[in-house]
Parts: sequence; structure tokens; C-alpha cells
Amino acid sequence: MMIYKGYAGLKGKKNSENISSKFLKNRCLATIKLIISLFAEPKMISWHGLIFKGLDSFWKNIRAFAFENRTMFELFFIALYSVEQFLLILFSYKAKDLQEQGFIISIFAIIVLATFAVHKLLMESRIKFLENKATEAESNKIALEEKNLNLMHSYQYLLQRFETYISKGLNPRVNSKNQKRSL
Repeated sequence: MMIYKGYAGLKGKKNSENISSKFLKNRCLATIKLIISLFAEPKMISWHGLIFKGLDSFWKNIRAFAFENRTMFELFFIALYSVEQFLLILFSYKAKDLQEQGFIISIFAIIVLATFAVHKLLMESRIKFLENKATEAESNKIALEEKNLNLMHSYQYLLQRFETYISKGLNPRVNSKNQKRSL
């Protein structure tokens, strides 16, 4: 145990042992706190951190939902594109002059492009999710194949040992039969 002599003007062995035990306890606590902080989930305390954490969980949920319900999302976007086109036709008939109609068509183009971008982003995220699942399945398959190969090698090794055991006459059944014949 380490003894720190002359620490804060304290004298004597009893005080120095007390100080060194406190030092070790504090050092152990600091190490434990460091390990916990490394493996703990990061805390987002600021207001924008909380917003990003909320957006993160929202995006993960939508991504998982899109992965599990692809047809529903495709139908949703088809309906959304249809509603946008219906609104374009409705507003273009209500436009009074050519300038207003050009404005409506421009706004429609922006809305359709934004909708298409969200649709594309969601489907690409779904594809990445599928690729991650496929990669995970492939790595599990390779690990199982390696285990199977190791098991086959172990089986061959045990089979060889068993055959040598039998061939050396160490098998009790074979020995007992040979002894009876010799009598």
C-alpha cells in the first residue's frame, strides 16, 4: 500500500495509512465512474440535443415501420402524389391570369420534388436496413459454416482415435472375447 508522507502537514503512520486508503478508494471510484461513462448512453441535456434525440428515435421508428410495411408506404406515397396532382388541377382552374397559374405550377413542382425526395430517402434507408440485415445474416452463416467445419474435424479426429483404440485391442469387449477363446 502506498504511503504519502507529508501530505497536508499530517504526521504519523496512522494518518498516512488513512490518507492512502482514501486515495485508493477515490481512485477506484474514479475508475469505475470512467468505465460507466464510456459505456453509458450519452445524455443530451441541451434543448437542441433533446430535439435531435427525438428526431433520431422518430426516424428509426419510421425506418423500421417502412421496412416492415413497404406496401403500405408505397400506397401512401401514391395517394400523396395523386392528391398533389388533384390540387394542381383544382388550383390551376381557379387561377385568374397566366402569372398566377405559373406561380401555382412552380409551387406544385417544389412540393412534388420535396415529396419525391422524402420518398427516395425513406426507400434508400429501407434498402440500407435490408443490406445490414443481409450482411448480418451472411456473417452468421459464415460463423455457422466455420463451426460446422470445426465440428466435422473434431468428429474425424475422434473417429480416428476410436479406430486406433479398437485396433490396439484395448476395447474391453474384444479383450474379454479373446480371453474366453484362449481358455
